[in-house]
Amino acid sequence: MAKIRYRRVAPMDPETVEVFGRVFREGQFVDVDDAILATARGNKHFEVEGEPSYGDEPDQPVNEFSMEEEEARDRAKVARAGAEETRRAKQTGRSREDAA
Repeated sequence: MAKIRYRRVAPMDPETVEVFGRVFREGQFVDVDDAILATARGNKHFEVEGEPSYGDEPDQPVNEFSMEEEEARDRAKVARAGAEETRRAKQTGRSREDAA
Protein backbone atom coordinates (compact mmCIF):
# COMPACT_ATOMS: atom_id res chain seq x y z
CA MET A 1 0.00 0.00 0.00
CA ALA A 2 1.27 3.47 -0.88
CA LYS A 3 1.65 6.37 1.54
CA ILE A 4 0.86 10.03 0.98
CA ARG A 5 1.11 13.07 3.17
CA TYR A 6 -0.62 16.41 3.17
CA ARG A 7 1.45 19.57 2.61
CA ARG A 8 0.40 23.14 3.29
CA VAL A 9 1.40 25.22 0.29
CA ALA A 10 -0.08 28.57 1.34
CA PRO A 11 -0.17 30.35 4.70
CA MET A 12 -3.94 30.07 4.92
CA ASP A 13 -4.04 26.31 4.29
CA PRO A 14 -5.26 24.36 7.33
CA GLU A 15 -2.96 22.07 9.27
CA THR A 16 -5.49 19.24 9.05
CA VAL A 17 -7.81 18.33 6.17
CA GLU A 18 -10.47 15.71 5.63
CA VAL A 19 -10.54 14.45 2.06
CA PHE A 20 -11.12 11.08 0.40
CA GLY A 21 -12.99 10.12 3.57
CA ARG A 22 -9.75 10.33 5.57
CA VAL A 23 -8.14 12.86 7.90
CA PHE A 24 -4.68 14.10 6.95
CA ARG A 25 -2.42 16.10 9.26
CA GLU A 26 0.38 18.12 7.75
CA GLY A 27 3.58 16.13 7.38
CA GLN A 28 2.20 12.73 8.48
CA PHE A 29 2.23 9.88 5.96
CA VAL A 30 -0.98 7.87 5.69
CA ASP A 31 -1.51 4.51 3.98
CA VAL A 32 -3.94 4.85 1.06
CA ASP A 33 -5.41 2.57 -1.58
CA ASP A 34 -4.72 2.88 -5.32
CA ALA A 35 -7.85 4.98 -6.00
CA ILE A 36 -6.82 7.65 -3.47
CA LEU A 37 -3.21 7.46 -4.64
CA ALA A 38 -4.26 8.15 -8.24
CA THR A 39 -6.31 11.17 -7.14
CA ALA A 40 -3.61 12.57 -4.85
CA ARG A 41 -0.76 12.11 -7.33
CA GLY A 42 -0.02 15.43 -9.00
CA ASN A 43 -2.02 17.38 -6.41
CA LYS A 44 0.25 20.06 -4.99
CA HIS A 45 -1.19 19.49 -1.50
CA PHE A 46 -0.10 15.84 -1.36
CA GLU A 47 3.26 14.13 -1.56
CA VAL A 48 3.59 10.45 -2.47
CA GLU A 49 6.24 8.67 -0.43
CA GLY A 50 9.29 7.88 -2.53
CA GLU A 51 8.29 10.07 -5.48
CA PRO A 52 9.37 13.57 -6.42
CA SER A 53 6.97 16.08 -4.94
CA TYR A 54 4.89 18.52 -6.93
CA GLY A 55 6.57 21.92 -7.17
CA ASP A 56 9.08 22.82 -4.46
CA GLU A 57 10.93 20.24 -2.43
CA PRO A 58 9.00 19.61 0.81
CA ASP A 59 11.76 20.96 3.05
CA GLN A 60 12.08 24.25 1.15
CA PRO A 61 10.14 27.17 2.59
CA VAL A 62 7.03 28.22 0.72
CA ASN A 63 7.14 31.74 -0.68
CA GLU A 64 4.75 33.10 1.93
CA PHE A 65 3.52 36.60 2.45
CA SER A 66 2.00 37.89 5.60
CA MET A 67 -1.65 38.69 6.12
CA GLU A 68 -0.59 42.28 6.74
CA GLU A 69 0.91 42.48 3.25
CA GLU A 70 -2.24 41.01 1.72
CA GLU A 71 -4.43 43.47 3.63
CA ALA A 72 -2.18 46.36 2.53
CA ARG A 73 -2.59 45.26 -1.09
CA ASP A 74 -6.38 45.16 -0.64
CA ARG A 75 -6.43 48.64 0.91
CA ALA A 76 -4.32 49.97 -1.98
CA LYS A 77 -6.77 48.50 -4.52
CA VAL A 78 -9.69 50.16 -2.75
CA ALA A 79 -7.83 53.49 -2.61
CA ARG A 80 -7.00 53.31 -6.34
CA ALA A 81 -10.63 52.51 -7.18
CA GLY A 82 -11.83 55.46 -5.07
CA ALA A 83 -9.34 57.81 -6.71
CA GLU A 84 -10.44 56.68 -10.17
CA GLU A 85 -14.09 57.18 -9.24
CA THR A 86 -13.33 60.69 -7.97
CA ARG A 87 -11.39 61.51 -11.15
CA ARG A 88 -14.29 60.39 -13.35
CA ALA A 89 -16.78 62.36 -11.26
CA LYS A 90 -14.66 65.54 -11.62
CA GLN A 91 -14.49 65.06 -15.39
CA THR A 92 -18.28 64.87 -15.63
CA GLY A 93 -18.86 67.67 -13.10
CA ARG A 94 -20.69 65.45 -10.64
CA SER A 95 -19.88 64.69 -7.05
CA ARG A 96 -18.38 61.30 -6.23
CA GLU A 97 -21.63 60.25 -4.47
CA ASP A 98 -23.67 61.17 -7.57
CA ALA A 99 -21.35 59.10 -9.76
CA ALA A 100 -22.06 55.95 -7.75
